[in-house]
Amino acid sequence: MEATLDPEALRRAREAAGLTQNELARLIGVAGGERVSSWERGVSRPRATAMGRIAEVLGVPTTSLMTGSTDLGLRAMRTLAGLSAAEVAQQLGISAATLTRWEAGRFSRIPGSLKVRCLAQALGRSVQEVEQAFARGTSHTES
Repeated sequence: MEATLDPEALRRAREAAGLTQNELARLIGVAGGERVSSWERGVSRPRATAMGRIAEVLGVPTTSLMTGSTDLGLRAMRTLAGLSAAEVAQQLGISAATLTRWEAGRFSRIPGSLKVRCLAQALGRSVQEVEQAFARGTSHTES
């Protein structure tokens, strides 16, 4: 199971910060408290770029708002970094579609060491963590 937003942790952190759903929405730049409500009910999840803003506004580490495996996949690493697929892809000089395939474990071989190092830097992770995420994804490779 990959790390994802923990709806209950979001609600607790928001309430501890003394904010309403509408106030949190306004502070992070999304339309209305309905969006925050849907996150807290687990109906939808915020975009990766919003996760960093949410954690910052609530004064908590992004990881405290997440649940799931401690063996983070590439998508969870990107989410925790508060980056969109397009932002990371641009830093690496690849398409967002390629990054999305990597995140889903759909690749025929692990990218070269330079791309892995650049990805680790973009995500604020060690090369070893990124290599491990790719290694875990190899069981889902395309033929």
